[in-house]
Amino acid sequence: MDAHRIDVLIKVLKERSMKAEQLFSKYSYGRQGIMKLTLEAVRQGNRMGVINVKLGEGILEEEFKKLTS
Repeated sequence: MDAHRIDVLIKVLKERSMKAEQLFSKYSYGRQGIMKLTLEAVRQGNRMGVINVKLGEGILEEEFKKLTS
């Protein structure tokens, strides 16, 4: 493998790593928001709110799986 190919490979790997980091930070941010919503719903005794948050969490999990596969 020549030096140019190695440089290109390194560049591609760095870009993929950055994309993975961005995905993870978006996912983490979304999870934090969901946790806050859940806590607030529990505090208010809102069972439907908790159920809706759980549904949202499932959707977030599915989106993350799609993006990372």
